Amino acid sequence: MSKQNFKFGEVKGDVIGAGASGIIARNISGNISIGTPQLEQMPDEYSRGLQDFTDKINQLLQTHQVNQEQVAPVQETLREFSQEVAELAPDQEPDYVKKVSLKSKIVSAAAGLSKLLPRGAEVVAAFTPLAPFSKLIGEAVDTVVKNVIKE
Repeated sequence: MSKQNFKFGEVKGDVIGAGASGIIARNISGNISIGTPQLEQMPDEYSRGLQDFTDKINQLLQTHQVNQEQVAPVQETLREFSQEVAELAPDQEPDYVKKVSLKSKIVSAAAGLSKLLPRGAEVVAAFTPLAPFSKLIGEAVDTVVKNVIKE
């Protein structure tokens, strides 16, 4: 049997040829991505933070072989989060409703990821690049994530 790596869109894994009986795919893991248009619309510190965050989370998802279907709700939450951040004017202080909305999306992402990945310092550390968002939500992101993870 021959073994080949493949990449199909955002899905990566191994393919093992099984002769005439077909192909068996394994180690397919989901990835989180943030759209380039949203990243371009937000200040650099937020854009860099989201990119670093997604890189760290994607490494964990691949390590723990979490599939795309399981990751989809977290992906949607982060897409909504990045869209809301992109809509803010630079240096704009969000109103209370926006702060709560942004914080709830971080809570939702942390809760979703804590179901997919082993709970602990590794997941909390993955959220470290989102520290600049603390000023938008009015609370330290790592504190929010720690509270979600320990529940």
